Amino acid sequence: MFYRRVREVEFVGGPLDGYRQGIRLSKKHRRGVIAIPVNNNMYRMLEGIPRESELPASSFAFYELQKHKGDYRYRFVAAKSPKELDLQNHSI
Repeated sequence: MFYRRVREVEFVGGPLDGYRQGIRLSKKHRRGVIAIPVNNNMYRMLEGIPRESELPASSFAFYELQKHKGDYRYRFVAAKSPKELDLQNHSI
């Protein structure tokens, strides 16, 4: 499968505001909207701190992929509780 070069994607708004991540995805496999489970482990991983035992997600942050000035970014669009999504058993 052909993969484009790694691009750095910035997250804008929401709990990941300002976070940058390199991605390597073909156009075919890019997702327009992604859902990221949020809890204390997510913040620990972002800071390079080992995560604790698996914790239930306190919410899910939804980000939409956008092209902006030739680069890609994920812009925060919504947050939902696991109960709203019927995902009470999802842990990270």
